[in-house]
Amino acid sequence: MPIRTLLIKDPPPFRSPVFSFLLFTLSGAGFGLLFDRKGLSIPDFWIIFLLLLPFFLLRPSGRLRGFFEGMAFGLAANILGIRWLLVTMQDYGHLSLLLALGGLLLFSLYLSLFPAFFRLGTRLLPLWEETGGALSLRAVLLAPALWILSEAGRTEILTGFPWNPLGSLLFGHPAFELPARILGTTGLSFLIVTGSVLLALVWEGTAGFLKTREGKRRLAGRIMLLAAFFLLWPLAGQRLEKIAGKGPEDLLPVALVQGNIPPDQKWSADHLKADLDIYRNLSQRGIAGGVRLLLWPETALPIFYTSAHPLLSRDLRALLSPSTFLVTGSIGEVPDPSQPMGIAFTNAAVLFGPDGKVRSDYIKQHLVPFGEFLPLPEIFGWLRPLIGVAGDMARGDHPGIFPLPNGLSLSPLICYEALYPSLVRKNLGPSQILGVISDDAWFGDTSAPYQLFRESAMRALENGVPMLRAANTGLSGAVLPDGTVSLRGPLFKEALLEGKIPVPRPGSEERTFYRQHGEWLLKLSLLGLLFLGAIRPLREGKKDGSPEHLAPSARLPAGTSGV
Repeated sequence: MPIRTLLIKDPPPFRSPVFSFLLFTLSGAGFGLLFDRKGLSIPDFWIIFLLLLPFFLLRPSGRLRGFFEGMAFGLAANILGIRWLLVTMQDYGHLSLLLALGGLLLFSLYLSLFPAFFRLGTRLLPLWEETGGALSLRAVLLAPALWILSEAGRTEILTGFPWNPLGSLLFGHPAFELPARILGTTGLSFLIVTGSVLLALVWEGTAGFLKTREGKRRLAGRIMLLAAFFLLWPLAGQRLEKIAGKGPEDLLPVALVQGNIPPDQKWSADHLKADLDIYRNLSQRGIAGGVRLLLWPETALPIFYTSAHPLLSRDLRALLSPSTFLVTGSIGEVPDPSQPMGIAFTNAAVLFGPDGKVRSDYIKQHLVPFGEFLPLPEIFGWLRPLIGVAGDMARGDHPGIFPLPNGLSLSPLICYEALYPSLVRKNLGPSQILGVISDDAWFGDTSAPYQLFRESAMRALENGVPMLRAANTGLSGAVLPDGTVSLRGPLFKEALLEGKIPVPRPGSEERTFYRQHGEWLLKLSLLGLLFLGAIRPLREGKKDGSPEHLAPSARLPAGTSGV
């Protein structure tokens, strides 16, 4: 009697580890270079849908291999996407090239953990069918949820580094502005991953579904789903045109002052008067044109505003009188018995009225690690000489609301804080204007100022309010609630940017869905993944006794062999 042979095995994973690691490395490199642009809008953003395809076309053959594939992607993406750190560490941290390269590599390795855990998660979650190994339609929701969870981890863990989230690639493209108002930048990241998964489903379908009539119908359905997904964005853009500009608005004459003071000169007492003269002269030109609100950059007043000489108030009164307000960066001091001098320094934003007196102030809440404070001093204490006084800065504990005439108010943010969507939303409160002050000189002539401006500008779009940004060396500018960049200055040049910014009248502004509900999509995704993790063991337990889950030899009919 002939013996029938039945081979039962899962579809083979991608066969060559070398090729798969190379593919993930090249995709990560493309990812990093997509962000490494000296421009605010990324015209070829659509490439990102292709760069993410390896995550969904290649099923991880094992947990460890999947983890390191994600590491390869993240390492290439970060080394190229934040290579401006070399300029910061060499030119301003005074490190040798070798040490700077080592620092970039170590930091990139840390950031690579997040795409690595995402890749590992795709192995643990049911993104692929148990029989046949094809990418499941479940991946359309599971993969984006897992991605934005990894981005949230990078934003929050160890004080966070929310640089270059996927969603910021879509800034400047009108079709994505309405989704940003509803979903936030996190939601735009979700949509990008969704689009990539749909593309992977179509790609995979063309290889396996054309052999049968049923397969062709399934492929046609996937193509229609993909087309519908991408056709939504022009419709969203048309909808935005209908709802934009609702409610009465007033035009606020503003001026953004860019002093272009070299970092090593800003803190020199010998240059203090000359530096202030630059800001005063530029401001006088704006005030002569009818400006009612001036923005100076971060620490443009490198003196203690909490104990400033009366001459400062006199000079500012002469400049601002009779009806101009000034928002500027300065340095403060607060009692701190743990410090050798009994005080700690603060990075502050200060509102001066037309009388030259302080009307309100705000202390930076989210400090930059290794720049404004030293994390884990037991481990990194040897870096203190490189950080200097900034290593001892104290953080604020509450938002700032700067009152302006006619019932308006401005919420200040300082530099890096504008990268945190939830912090910005919380700090904004009832204000009608976001004011960001920064000093980006440390980045040099790299892509970093553009990356920082682009992501900061997303806060205007998410919350439906104008954003004013004054940076010492640029980029300074103004972004309207619909994402339009109405003012933009140069890099490393003195500049005065003047304009009339439309501001909603108090009480008449329409709050965006994101401003009302925050990171609702992230919370929903987290709950969904936790629920799936909770019920999956129960589902697998029910299947343990079914024929499909028995050992291969136990599933064979009588008279057959599992050889």
